[in-house]
Amino acid sequence: MYLKDLKTKSEEGEYWESRTEFVLACLGYTVGFGNVLIFPNTCLKNGGVSFLIMYTVMLFILGFPICFLEMFIGQFTSSGPATCWKFARIFKVCWTNLPVYNKSHCSQLGLHLQQNGTCYSSGGKLVALYSESLARFYNIKKDLPSKEYLYKQVLGKDFSTGISDLGPMRCRLVFCYLFAWMCVAVKLSNPWNQFAKNSLLVILFPYIILLMLLGRSLLLPGHYIGINFFMQTDYSALRNVEAWIEASIHIFFTLSLCLGGLISLARRNKFTNDSVRDTFIVVSVNYFTSIGSAIMLFSFGGYISKLMDIPIEDVLSTDSMFVFDMYPYVLTKLPLPVFWSIMSFLMLIMFGLNSQFVLVDTCLQCIMDVFPNTRNKKLVVVPSLCGVLFLLGLPLTTNGGIYLMDMMHRYGGGWCLMAVSIVECLAIVYVYGMERLMLDIESMLGNQVCFCLPEFILNMCCISSWGIVGPLISSVFIGYTVFNYKQYRSSVEMFDLFGWLMLSSIMLAIFVTAVIVFYYSGRTFKERIYKSTIPSSDWGPALIENRKLVALYNPNFVIEPEIEVIVCQPKISSCDVEVLRPTWHSRSTMMFLTI
Repeated sequence: MYLKDLKTKSEEGEYWESRTEFVLACLGYTVGFGNVLIFPNTCLKNGGVSFLIMYTVMLFILGFPICFLEMFIGQFTSSGPATCWKFARIFKVCWTNLPVYNKSHCSQLGLHLQQNGTCYSSGGKLVALYSESLARFYNIKKDLPSKEYLYKQVLGKDFSTGISDLGPMRCRLVFCYLFAWMCVAVKLSNPWNQFAKNSLLVILFPYIILLMLLGRSLLLPGHYIGINFFMQTDYSALRNVEAWIEASIHIFFTLSLCLGGLISLARRNKFTNDSVRDTFIVVSVNYFTSIGSAIMLFSFGGYISKLMDIPIEDVLSTDSMFVFDMYPYVLTKLPLPVFWSIMSFLMLIMFGLNSQFVLVDTCLQCIMDVFPNTRNKKLVVVPSLCGVLFLLGLPLTTNGGIYLMDMMHRYGGGWCLMAVSIVECLAIVYVYGMERLMLDIESMLGNQVCFCLPEFILNMCCISSWGIVGPLISSVFIGYTVFNYKQYRSSVEMFDLFGWLMLSSIMLAIFVTAVIVFYYSGRTFKERIYKSTIPSSDWGPALIENRKLVALYNPNFVIEPEIEVIVCQPKISSCDVEVLRPTWHSRSTMMFLTI
């Protein structure tokens, strides 16, 4: 990056006009299905409030520090996920849905009564129940009509036996999927200033609907049944290591960490923006959104339990799609059901699109950073990128697409994100250097951050979390998971094979790139170590005025990187161009070379 490139970045003007825009964009990115759909389901499977305790602890240990680290990297470097790693180039890179009849009515209809409380037709088809207590004793239970519609008419799950039997694509899912990608393509094709301004309404609207639904759920009869069930604390779950692993993995889901989105958003911040304050706001709103969503869904469950006169345990399922069973059924029982149905599903759609906008924009920024010539061809790059991603996701629209989604959820978002966080923390602390990192943060935030938080408290939290606690806990959790690994689908070995291939491809992308960069960094081993782990001369803020500010705290910082010096020979018509690259290495690298 030459001096003229630094000026070009300042002329582009792709910066947030206010801190509110940035915070709302971060909330739109981080808050999504992980909070509204997956968090209540995970609470249900891991002890309710007990899981909430574990989730809160892991939020302070992993969530807040890594969220702030990614915001710092993006804001300090004004770069996206593809180019922000120049400080060390080696890292670049059986239920039924039946009516209930009494015995006499079953006999009048000519149905055959069974001892398990069911009524069968002469053709042997299960038609109704005549005794719910007997049927429940034989594990035959009533279910919501919306669940049958979801699995048979919408997803087609009932017509697939597993990942080896995907079946045909469902036309309605394909058209909805295409519409979603068209929205993403149209949104990202707009200039950045219009994209930021138009996003405010799209981000705020789902929060308004969520608050309305939460308030309405607390007014439903029987809501206390679900809340009491949620508040039952199973302290034995606190001794379950797998529950702690679920809590830590869910931190990455709800905050969308280690996906590059926060770095991509923070790159457009002003250099002196208080990123600690913004991190606190984003993490807090994200946390309370998850709790509010759980209370709302458990209240809906209590309402259904009282309405259908069935135990709350039979209403709340650990199925990943149980939210889509409850939502439609409850909304049809409310006054103005059409209004509530439209609002709730618009909320879910906007939560999904807000996260998708940022994730695709992150991929787009990576492409444009690596291939700068594509910046002037945005109208071609955006539709092409969205088209490729649309084709890659088409298998999810098949009858067995739900099994593929389960595989992606299990293998693509848990272990690998924790592994990326380990690499991220170790790289910034032990390769770049903690002392230099603290100077960079001080140059951005000053001695006082987040209104009242002193600098030394921030330093202690960062050093302990980034350098010791965070990587250690993540490593232990990954090791425990691998050592106690259980095949996810024992009947389908292909399921685990695809999952491991997906997981290994993500991790190989990091280590293969590191090996290539290391090999081409020099001739000798020491030279390769040195050049692949020192910051490049253009590492740091994009604007000259901000680089001068950093130099006040760090005298070794290069203000004008890679200054071109033209040396002309007197008897030769051609000129040689030399680039002066100031040497700048971390203390940890020098210690390694000395040893």
